[in-house]
Amino acid sequence: MLQSTKWVADQIKELVKNEKTNNLLHSVNVSDGINTVRFYSDNENEIVAVKQYFRDLYAVEDSNEDTVGKIFTVYSIKSSLCRKMKESLSFHEADKIFYDMQQGLLYEDEAIYCVIRKNQLGVTVFLKEDETSIYIRESDTIENVHLSQLIKEPLNSYKIANGYLLLHCAACSVDNKVVVFPAQKCGGKSTIVMGMLGDNRCKYLGNDSLFIKPENSEIITMKNPHAIRLGSETIENNHFLSQYLEDNDNCNKAKMHDASLILNNKTQIVPCVLDSIFGKDKIEHNGMKIGHFVFPTLKPESGENIIREVNEDEIISMMCDCYNRRDHRINWLPYYNTETLEMREKETFLQVLDSISFKCYHLVFDGQIEIAVNNIITKIA
Repeated sequence: MLQSTKWVADQIKELVKNEKTNNLLHSVNVSDGINTVRFYSDNENEIVAVKQYFRDLYAVEDSNEDTVGKIFTVYSIKSSLCRKMKESLSFHEADKIFYDMQQGLLYEDEAIYCVIRKNQLGVTVFLKEDETSIYIRESDTIENVHLSQLIKEPLNSYKIANGYLLLHCAACSVDNKVVVFPAQKCGGKSTIVMGMLGDNRCKYLGNDSLFIKPENSEIITMKNPHAIRLGSETIENNHFLSQYLEDNDNCNKAKMHDASLILNNKTQIVPCVLDSIFGKDKIEHNGMKIGHFVFPTLKPESGENIIREVNEDEIISMMCDCYNRRDHRINWLPYYNTETLEMREKETFLQVLDSISFKCYHLVFDGQIEIAVNNIITKIA
C-alpha cells in the first residue's frame, strides 16, 4: 500500500501535463451563463457526446472562444494509472455518494477525493488544492450521464451556494409564462411536458429538474440539462413522439451518443431533437419568471381529470413533500462543503415559499394527456 497520496496527485498532474504537451487532448467549453467548464478529453467521441448532451440548453463553444464567469477544469483521460490507483488506495464502500444517490467506493484524504461507481471502470478524482476533477478511465466507452454530471457538478454547486434551488420538477412556458410541475417519480412530469409541447405556444424548460431563484419578489428559472426519459405509454399517447420515433434515422439522432435508445426500460432522448419533433424554437431561454406551480398526480385508469386552485397551506405541504423526497445529492464532489450547501439551500427554499404570490393548482389526470393539457392551458390562460 502507498503511504502517501502525494504520489497520486503528482502522477495525475504529470499525466495531464504530458497529454497537453503532446496535443492529445480535445476540448470544449460548456457554460450555464454564469460560469464555464472547460472539458478536456483524449477521446474525441466524448467531446461529441458532451456537445450533443448540452446543445440548445447551455452555451457550447470551442475552447478558444471567450468564456463566462469562473472557469472550472474537468478532464477525462484513459490511463493505466486507473488500475494502479484501485490497487494502491484504501477504498471503502460508501452509500449515496453519487449524484443519483447510488453507492460506490470512496477514498479521501487531505489532498484528494476519489470515487468509483458500481460497475464503472473509471476513477473520478477531485484534486482539492486545484479544485480540478479528473475522470481516469480504463476504456473508451462513452459514459454520457457520468460525463454530464462531471461537467454540471461545479456549475450546479456554485448556483446552490449563490441562492438557487434545484427543484425536482418538469417545466415549460406557455405564451412566455413559465409553468412548473413539481413532482416525484411516476408523477407524470415528463408526460405532461411532452404533451404541452404539442401546443405551439409552449416551450421546453426541463423534464426532471429545474433551478429556481427568488429575486425581487419573483422566482426566476434556469435549466438543468438532462436526457429526457420517456415511458412507453408517454410515447404511445403522444402522436408527435410516436411518429418521430417510428423512423430509425430519427431514433439514431435522438439517442445519446454511442448509447442505446432504451436504457432501464425507458426511452432516453436528448433535448436538442425537440425542435425536430415538435417544431422550431421549442426550447425556452433562462431567466424567465415563474407564473404558476401545477402539482400533478397521475392516477391511471381512474377516469379522474380535474384541476383546481390550491390554498397556501396546500402549496407549502406539496412543496415540502417535493423538497424532502428528492432523489439526488446536493453535491457529489467537494467543490463546496456539503453542510454549507445544505444550509444555503434550506434558506433558499424558505425564500421560495415566501415568494409564491401567484396562483397554484393541483392537477389530477388519468393519463389522457390531451385532456390534461387542455385543463392546464384553460386555467392559466
